[in-house]
Parts: sequence; C-alpha cells; structure tokens
Amino acid sequence: MALVLGPLLSLTLAAGSAQPSPAAAKAEALKKSCDKGSAADCVALAEIYARGEELPKDQDKAANFYKKACELSLAPACFELATIVRAAPKKDMNRVVLLLQKACDGGVADGCAQLGGLYQSGKEIEKHFGRAAEFYDRACTAGVASSCGALGAMVLEGVPMAKDPARAGALLQKACEGGYGDSCGPLAVMLRTGQGMPKDPGRALLLFQKSCEAGGMSACFEYGLSLQKGEGVARDAPRAIALFTKGCEAGEARSCHSLGLVNRDGAGVARDPARAADLFKKAPPASISPPHS
Repeated sequence: MALVLGPLLSLTLAAGSAQPSPAAAKAEALKKSCDKGSAADCVALAEIYARGEELPKDQDKAANFYKKACELSLAPACFELATIVRAAPKKDMNRVVLLLQKACDGGVADGCAQLGGLYQSGKEIEKHFGRAAEFYDRACTAGVASSCGALGAMVLEGVPMAKDPARAGALLQKACEGGYGDSCGPLAVMLRTGQGMPKDPGRALLLFQKSCEAGGMSACFEYGLSLQKGEGVARDAPRAIALFTKGCEAGEARSCHSLGLVNRDGAGVARDPARAADLFKKAPPASISPPHS
C-alpha cells in the first residue's frame, strides 16, 4: 500500500535532509575548534571572512576571530587585528598601538616596524623619536630593511640620539643590500665623501645609478652632478642635464636649481636666462641643501 505524505510533512522532511555547503561546514568545524582554544583555527576562520572567497566577506567576523586568536597569544593575529582596527572609519589608535606592541613582542617584525613609523610620523599618535628608534631597531634586527634605513637616517641626523656616522653607514648599507632602495642614495653620499666609512667613489656612483633607475630622484640629482663634474666617471653634460630635467619634473628642488644654473650659464645648452629664472622659482634657497663635497 503506497504511503501518501501530506504537503507539510513532505516540506519538513525535505528541509531536514538539506546539507550545509562545504564552505559552511568547514567554517562550522573551524569555529568549534576555535571555541575549544585552537588559535590556528581561529585565524583560519578569520582569514575566510577577511578574504570573502569561500563565504561572504565579513570584516566584523574576521576581527572577532582574530581577536580570539590574539587573546590566545598568537602574535600574527594581533597584527592582523591591528590592521583591521586601523582601517576602520572610527579607528581606536590606542588599541592599535597595544595590538602592534603585542605583535612586536610576539616576534612579528612588521608590528615593530609599524610602531616605529607611527611614533616617528606623529600623524596618528603622539610623536616620540625615542620609541620610534627603539621599534625600528627591533624590526631591523629582525630583518626589516626599511626599518634599518629609517633608523640609519635618524642616527645620521642625530635624532634623537647622538650622531654616529659609522653606525648610520652600517644601517644604511644593511637596508640598501636588503632591498630598500631609498637607503642606497644616502649610503652612496657617505661612500663618496668618506663620512663614517672609507671613500669608495666607484661604488657610490653605482649606487646612485641603481637608486636613480629605481625612481630615487635625489639619487638622480647626485648621479647627474657626478656626470656633470666628471667625478668617478667620464664627464657627460647631456646625460647630466637629462637627469636634472627628470628630477626637476618630479619636484626635486636641487635638480631644478642645477638645471637653472645650466640654462643661466649656457653650460651644455644654449644660454636661456628666462628659463633659468623660471627654474630658480621652483627651487627657492631654503629648499636647496649644500652640494656634495
């Protein structure tokens, strides 16, 4: 005898037999594990919601699970949570600093680097050069090349510590060799002048060229000046002028000034006092640092 089911009972059985999607089932399993104290699974679940690839993107849920992992002393989770909090419309910078500190103390070098940048810039928290130097030092020791460069620049300027050209040179060299191109130009200046390290004009020129090709306009100016004066390389006025032009167009004041001198004196180009005057307007005296020696 055939069994006839009522419409309501049929719908109930059908609903009861529905299975969650693989992504939902995975998320549920990770949540159970996270709730039991697995920091790694809390992070795995946070990343699912942060990426929005397997389940709909949900930054609030991602933050919640990163928070659980951070509270379970997983330092990378503290760093990720700090990133989310810092990007929020109503960011809590005190919380960001605490989270980055926890990440840094837990071995996340980028946490130390970000703290150094925050304390140095003073844009989002109160400026404090001493703390900036401390965190840059920790990040540099852990292998963050940009932090070595930032600390090297501070040591070279003597802010907030006493000037130490030898230490600054070592830090800038570590940064440059570590792939942080912004430090190659200042290092080249030190190699050319012998400040803090033995003179090496040939290596200095190569570093100026490398930094210039990577987009460092200050290095383009220095490289152009070497070509203009024939220091460590054959004199090449047209190439020097091209580099000054490139730098000036990018807003490098010293390049505008040098290009102005070229046009004023007719050194390698037809004399053009009017253009020289326009170029000098782009490079007021206060923006011009002394030429290299």
